[in-house]
Amino acid sequence: MTSRSLIAVTGATGFVGRRLVRTLVAAGHPVRAFARDATRLPPEIDAVPWTAPAPPAPTALEGVAAIAYCAAFMPERYTDPRAARECVAVNAIAPLELAQAAAAAGVERFVYVSSGQIDRPEYAPYYLGTKALGDLWVRVTASLSTAVLRPGSIYGPGMGRGVLRTFVERLTSGQPVRVANGGAHQADFVWVGDVVDAIVAVLSSRDTGAFNIGSGEATSTAQLAHLIARLVDVADDKVEIEPASARTSSSFAPLDVTRARDTFGFRPTSLEDGLRLFLAEIGVRS
Repeated sequence: MTSRSLIAVTGATGFVGRRLVRTLVAAGHPVRAFARDATRLPPEIDAVPWTAPAPPAPTALEGVAAIAYCAAFMPERYTDPRAARECVAVNAIAPLELAQAAAAAGVERFVYVSSGQIDRPEYAPYYLGTKALGDLWVRVTASLSTAVLRPGSIYGPGMGRGVLRTFVERLTSGQPVRVANGGAHQADFVWVGDVVDAIVAVLSSRDTGAFNIGSGEATSTAQLAHLIARLVDVADDKVEIEPASARTSSSFAPLDVTRARDTFGFRPTSLEDGLRLFLAEIGVRS
């Protein structure tokens, strides 16, 4: 073991990064947090202002043993070509250049948070396309031990927009939800705590390559809405399923988490249990 001990986290004020920083600090790990607005971090955190894709100052990597790249740019509209430039900058160029800088600085480990949907880029071409680039470019960086995590649809407190967040917000306030296209869309929903635990496990290992991080099951939006309604004790008629349309459903297959399970003991939280954790953290009794 070298004298390096710091774990650097990019996107430290984001959905996953913020929770990762808290988890690492609670476990006694010294953390250096990279964030666009470092003032949003607690004063006891070693914070470094950083805006992708500009490389951080060389001094920012002093004493760093491992980096978790959690920064991401998710456009307001996934099909907007005007978002392509920033998607490339944050999701592909920045992790590549940071990985190269890390290798030159003697950092021992680099973990990139990719996406479990990169094989279906047509549904979010600029976001998923550039996540796929970052995924590849980081893995081929020479002289650096790298690993990539490919999570499914992450949910939990602090999540951005998305159907799960909409359903929770509306149903917990007693409002109805309308489920589009017969509720046919499917995704592998994964609890944010599982993603963070996987990052922590991989940061401290020497395992390389890509790991899927999901529940291992696909859940339709209809199933999701009915499950949330049951957990928050709302009448099932609050869930209004619109007729199926002729348009193609942008469904995603369940992720095969075998490699993560066999390599570092990953055990996903079931969707029902994860939703109970989610509701408890936002103060809703289920």
